[in-house]
Amino acid sequence: MGNRSILASPIAPFTSENLNRFLKHRPSYRSYSVSICAEQRSRFFDGPESSDYMEFEYDVLEPDQFRGLLPALGRRCRVQTVDSEPAPFRRLLEAFGQATGGPALVNTSFNGFSEPMVCSPRDAVRVFYGTGLDSLVIGNFLLKK
Repeated sequence: MGNRSILASPIAPFTSENLNRFLKHRPSYRSYSVSICAEQRSRFFDGPESSDYMEFEYDVLEPDQFRGLLPALGRRCRVQTVDSEPAPFRRLLEAFGQATGGPALVNTSFNGFSEPMVCSPRDAVRVFYGTGLDSLVIGNFLLKK
């Protein structure tokens, strides 16, 4: 997970609303998942020790901190705990944590509304330009709108 994903800040005030309105068209009562460095999990979430594939829902310890991610009155979300691998994704989480104080990112499948997940760089570029995404990273390449 993290190789074909849409990543967003869970602390930005309108993350869930933007994902729902401009990309996923999901009902507002559904929460999004987050990826977090494994050793930081207990600081932000209460639940199983590890969840490599977002297989568990966790209680959010400070819901106000994740208000832009959680639906109204929501207090739970699925969590992916990230150990040392995959190293590039781990480094991204660490860098985001250093910049914001929260080493977690929203992690949802990379696809547009009612479409399958992207399977090629061509699919990724098409979805990128057809949606409200700001940036696209493919390998060592970065596209920005």
